[in-house]
Amino acid sequence: MKRIYLILAEVFCVFTACQTLPVKGQAVENKIAFQMDLPNGTMDVTADYARKTVDGNDFLLNRNFIITRLFVDGQTVNPADIVEQVTLFNDYAVNIYHLPVFENSVHVEYRGILSGETGVAPYVTETISTDFTFLRWETFCHPLFASAENLFEKLFDVFMLTMSVEVPKDYVVQFSGSNTTEKETDKGITYTVSGNMPLFSYAAAIAQYRKTEYETGVYYFLPGTDMEKIHEMVETTMTKANAFMREHYGARKFPQNSG
Repeated sequence: MKRIYLILAEVFCVFTACQTLPVKGQAVENKIAFQMDLPNGTMDVTADYARKTVDGNDFLLNRNFIITRLFVDGQTVNPADIVEQVTLFNDYAVNIYHLPVFENSVHVEYRGILSGETGVAPYVTETISTDFTFLRWETFCHPLFASAENLFEKLFDVFMLTMSVEVPKDYVVQFSGSNTTEKETDKGITYTVSGNMPLFSYAAAIAQYRKTEYETGVYYFLPGTDMEKIHEMVETTMTKANAFMREHYGARKFPQNSG
């Protein structure tokens, strides 16, 4: 199992290194804040969306999550009155919330678990654990303003977002974006990323990573990793990849937080 986690982490490292840097100087329109209770396998989430950044009035959310508070244009809405469970492709069941027509904003507070059985594809089996946690759209861990008909189209919508994840102090959060900050809190550390990002890149990998710097960038590895073997693999693979990119696309510098 740890080998699987390591492979995911390695893929995430390469994926992050190839992201376009966020656009700066624009107002942040949407916010998603995760508070992770890793030992108990749960999370509490707060999400805010602006009207001009979403289409329609319905959003999809993991069926194992419970909405505790929902405000539409500042007015309280009872989630139980507007929810139904629908089936997407491959018989995947997800909750859809039919909001009243709104003009300004939606505020959602919810909590729940990732059971390992609520991923939209067979390869998506994430849970919330102290070993490794991966947050990504495929588990519908944050509201997605989309439908079964236009979901994949909406995944490429780009708008300004601030996404934060609070974890215990001995954990590290890696986002699929480069503009990351961290701040200590009473409960741990909050990692935050802000930028102009497509919906599919709203992702975060959480673990007790070991930070290591090579010539091709800074990488984070899981505890128990054989650093001698991984050093050889990373240096060989990424050096060849960098040489290939330079040969075909010109000079290219790896981000320093290629994580």
